[in-house]
This record gives sequence, structure tokens and C-alpha cells, in this order.
Amino acid sequence: MDTFCMVCGKPSAPDTQVCSECGALIAESVSASTSAPSVAPDRGVPAPKPPSTTKGRFVLILGILGAVLVAVLLFAVVRHRMTGSTKVDEKSVAVASQQTPVPVANLQTAPAPQPVPQERAQQKGTPLVSELVGKWNAAYSSANGDGFFEEHLIISQSGIGLEALRWTIAECSSCDTAESRKSRINQPPVHVKETGLADLLKQLGLEYVDGKLVNKGGSPAGDDVIFEREPKFSLWPSFDCANASLPRERAICGSPQLILLDQELSLTFQAAKVCKPKGGLGAAQNVWWRDELSKCQAGDCVAEFYCARIRALRGACDAR
Repeated sequence: MDTFCMVCGKPSAPDTQVCSECGALIAESVSASTSAPSVAPDRGVPAPKPPSTTKGRFVLILGILGAVLVAVLLFAVVRHRMTGSTKVDEKSVAVASQQTPVPVANLQTAPAPQPVPQERAQQKGTPLVSELVGKWNAAYSSANGDGFFEEHLIISQSGIGLEALRWTIAECSSCDTAESRKSRINQPPVHVKETGLADLLKQLGLEYVDGKLVNKGGSPAGDDVIFEREPKFSLWPSFDCANASLPRERAICGSPQLILLDQELSLTFQAAKVCKPKGGLGAAQNVWWRDELSKCQAGDCVAEFYCARIRALRGACDAR
């Protein structure tokens, strides 16, 4: 057998342990005629082992199997839930189908409301108090067409009740003198007090129809007298409240009841002058205001003095 250097491959003499050329260990080999010399591994530095591909393939196969297993488990869970909900719905349908249906004839339904006739609705319908409080006006001609009438109505809410003051202004177009053709109040006003709105309208002979007050056949010609409400109205006494200085004057300006009473006194005085033109009522009225009413220095006595004066003035027309 020949020997050679395992590093540089230089042949060496038999029984030589170290190469004389590079100093590496000498390896034995078969003769060149038999096979080519092979390089012996260096015993001092181990040669690195080539990477193993078998282990990597095994890991890859395990990963694929694991992913497939997870997908199969997820599909099984989803299918189980869908199957369970479908069974619940089928069970509910089966239970519902087993119930005995109620015949249509046994069902009780509320009767449909019948429409109320318009005339009945007008008779039964009661307006709100806020819809009537204020001033209402109506106008119509006389029966022979020689005159003209205006009716006025004030509705006021006072305390727990309602009050209304109604008066008529007449104008004679065929009268001889200019004085007689002037508009005037021929009769004292009507003052009505009631606790309820329906009773108040009944006392006045009025009906509330479509936002208007109607006096059926109230005109001299037998026609209906239709009152329409003023859009804007404020209740004021016959004097200017801005100049009120006396206690009784301030009391009147602060009370709707006393303001309406003051209006009644003023209208009754105008009617009394027409009923008794030569009775000296103007002077008598000034004396009453200066002497008699001055005895009232508080608000609680105003109504008493006013009512007494109104009764006296009404007597002038009653005695005519």
C-alpha cells in the first residue's frame, strides 16, 4: 500500500507519519492501479456535516396536517351551530302548527266610529274660554232699510266665572235732523254673569258655530246676526290708566271686573242721555264723580258705588 499526504496529496515513503512537504498526517491508500486516492478527513478539525433534508420535510408535513385538522374542526363547529338553530326553528314551527286557529267569526273587533253630523257637532261642541274672551262685533240693516245697527259684545274672564257686556249702536239714515242721524245707544247694555261658558252663551242667546257667534234670527228682518271676533283687543276703562292717581282709579285699572263695570257705567250714561236728553244728566254725572265717588277711597267700595249709579241711570230709560 502507498502512503500520501491527506492535505497536499504528496506521496511519501512507507511508515512515514508526517508529510515532509506540508507537515500534515500521512494516510494509507490502495495502489493507484486499483483505485484513485481518497482524501482522508483531517483528524484535528472535523469536517462539517451536510444539512439533513429529511427532518425539514417531516416538519413541513406535520404543519400541513395540523392546518388541515384545524380547518376540519372549525367546519364541524360551524355546521353544528347551523344545524342546531335550524332544529330550533323547525321545532317552533311544529309547535305553532299544532295550535288550533281561532275562527275569524269569533274575533271581537271594536266598531268603527260613526261620523257625527255637522249640525250635531255644532250643538254639542263647546269652545274653549280662550276662544271667546275678547270683543265681538256684528252689523246688519234695519227691516225697511232706513237704518243701520252695530252690535258689540265683550266677554271677560273674572275670578271663577265669566262676564259679558253687550250693547247696540243704532244709526238712522232717514231721520230729519243731523243730530238724530248720529249713531247712538238707544238702550242700556246687557250685563250677564255666569260660571260656565255654555250658560253664558245661553243667556246671551248665542251659538258658537265655525269660530263665530250667531244669534239665530236676531236681526229686525229675521236674519241671523253673526258676530266676528276682533283680532286684537285690550280691555280698558273709560279713563286713561296712565294718569290714574287715586286709589279707586288704580283699583279699577287692575281689575277686569271693575273695568267691565266702568264700561257698563259709561254705556248706560250714553243711553240715558238719549232717553232723557233734557234731564241734565251730564251735570249730574260730574257731581256724582266729584262728590259721591270721592267718598270711596279704596278699591273694595268701587263696585258698590258703580252699581248704585248704574241703577239710577237705567231709571231714566225705564221711565220713558
